[in-house]
Amino acid sequence: AIDADALSVAYQPKVDLRTGRVIGVEALARWHDEVHGDVPPVTFVEVAERTGLIRPLTLAVFRHALAQAERWRRAGLDLGVAVNVSLAVMRDTDLARQVAAMVRAHDVSPERITIEITESQVMEDLGRGSRVLAIFGAVGCRLSVDDFGTGYSSLAQVKNLPVQELKIDRTFITDLADSATDQAITTSVLRLAGDLGLEVVAEGIEDERARRLLAELGCHVGQGYLFARPVPAAEVATVVARIQQDAA
Repeated sequence: AIDADALSVAYQPKVDLRTGRVIGVEALARWHDEVHGDVPPVTFVEVAERTGLIRPLTLAVFRHALAQAERWRRAGLDLGVAVNVSLAVMRDTDLARQVAAMVRAHDVSPERITIEITESQVMEDLGRGSRVLAIFGAVGCRLSVDDFGTGYSSLAQVKNLPVQELKIDRTFITDLADSATDQAITTSVLRLAGDLGLEVVAEGIEDERARRLLAELGCHVGQGYLFARPVPAAEVATVVARIQQDAA
């Protein structure tokens, strides 16, 4: 599939909860196979890591996402693009340098590219993780800790990483409006992240009550089915216009 360029990338909008403006998208790898149909990313990423194909898979996703970001910019649609990287990338400084070189080669401002790494991955080998994040940071990319709250780190550890953003895991957001526990955890993360000067993204927003509560708590950015599901690149401009019109 990689050799045949059969992989595609879908994009899910990220919305400023204060203004309703779409500030960026998250790039999500997709694979539709003629025999097996839609193969879930959790399945094919794991296979890629196990078989040593994570390097070409990662480069393929970045190639799609960076080229698309460049096309959007030239069309007047200024969107940041976030891309997830796997644990294998955190173990491969050469791959990180290749990705950094790809970012430099495209006509996109590096600070419009966000590299997302899950909390558990970066904490598994904090020293090596810090070195890889530094490679991306040196290019000027934004760095984000994904799925925050599900691992074993603390904000005391995160403050030593060269990151600008935390993504609160969806498990704390799905029932936010009805769960005092989830509200307490989310409030604590937002308060401490604010003290450290980190932006916070809440993923998994599915209803208006959660959106409103997050905005009241001071969360910066939201992402989830309330706004839009992941869509092909050709549909992004229409979806962005619809989201911003609804917020007006």
